[in-house]
Amino acid sequence: MTENIWNEIVNDIKEELKKDNLDIWFSSIKKAELKDDVLEIEVPNSFYIDQISKKEDLIKNRLKILNGKDIKIRYAVKQEETKEDILKESETKIDSDVVVGGNIFKSNINPDYTFDNMIISEFNKFAASHSKQIANENSKDKILFIYSNPGLGKTHMLHAIGNEILKSKPQAKVLYTTAEVFVNEYIDSIKQNRVDNFRAKYRNLDCLLIDDVQFIVAKEKSEEEFFFTFNALSDYGKKIIISSDRPPNDIAVNERLISRFKIGAVADIKSPEYEARMAILKKENETHKYNIPDDVINFIAENVKDNIRSLKGCISTVYHYSYYSNEYPTIDKTKEWIKDFLTINTNTQSTKITVEDIQRIISEEYGITVEELKSKQRSERFAFPRQIAIYISCEISGLSLPEIGKQFNKDHSTVIHARDKIRQLLNSDPFFSEKINNLINKIKNKNVN
Repeated sequence: MTENIWNEIVNDIKEELKKDNLDIWFSSIKKAELKDDVLEIEVPNSFYIDQISKKEDLIKNRLKILNGKDIKIRYAVKQEETKEDILKESETKIDSDVVVGGNIFKSNINPDYTFDNMIISEFNKFAASHSKQIANENSKDKILFIYSNPGLGKTHMLHAIGNEILKSKPQAKVLYTTAEVFVNEYIDSIKQNRVDNFRAKYRNLDCLLIDDVQFIVAKEKSEEEFFFTFNALSDYGKKIIISSDRPPNDIAVNERLISRFKIGAVADIKSPEYEARMAILKKENETHKYNIPDDVINFIAENVKDNIRSLKGCISTVYHYSYYSNEYPTIDKTKEWIKDFLTINTNTQSTKITVEDIQRIISEEYGITVEELKSKQRSERFAFPRQIAIYISCEISGLSLPEIGKQFNKDHSTVIHARDKIRQLLNSDPFFSEKINNLINKIKNKNVN
């Protein structure tokens, strides 16, 4: 019955899908199960999630018509191999569930994310060398902070550290988690009166790998709990590896926690250089047997420069368009198929984009004056456009946070708050994300027209 529901949804919105060239992504979904008011869609990889989520509102509306109630959507990335298959494949791969004291301890480590299958080049060499060092059983280094823009391999790096530790010491209590999960678990432990269990789990680890630590901000109790967890592990000489999308000083948390982040090495990952981009694309091409020609790979490497996730998304897009349309992937076809990725990278201007440009265009967009945008008025009519302008300034102006603050008559912490609020909205609302991308393109193209 579930399959019929999915087919009916796709059939109902097929014209809308064709208009946006999304039909191939929807039609290739083989499994979608409706359970307890949740539609779980199994997808081959995370890029499908990006494409399908563009039409989530249409899907939910159709589901409500069919079922008479609101339905949530959840995605599950298809696992090609079972755990048993993975263990048989290589003795060096680590099962993420290890037995400790007769109990199963879930480390959440992905066995496929290792140093061996990581492309290491100038852009990430510093972070990789520190990561390998801290993963060594005899290393004196115990704390590492890794930061970069999204999509540059921080999560892969954390899992690789975990795999390396477990390879040399299989019984080690190594845990990978995200800041969001940490916060949610802590809240649940308070509700269920099980805070002691929560603390026992996190404060008795041999290694804590925590991703996206910036999401702990503005959650005072959780931030305090993380501070004490950090201290407990550090005091016992345990390993703590933290990742973030910004350096420690740009995270709006208590200064005492920032000082803890900087106890060990602080390593950044930059955007990959051309040679690294070529290596990443060729590895993806070989691993997934895409058979994309070299000239197309070279075109992608030359024109998609922002992050690894975009590179992988591009080559996956080219393959799927080619496969489902039965067309050979030429350069011209590739330009058409990956146009959404190219808009970010083909608008580089010889004239520097200024905060004044951003302020003027955002003010025009929202029907207010630049003076009102920069004013101290806190009503939504002025505050929201101001936050958008600050976010875009952080993304494309090249100025530091204090410099941006001066342009808006705001202090450093206000800039961080505005930037992070817009980032959270972008992560949760694909339509808002599209609007912001259009505004950024409009600003970048200001001297082209």
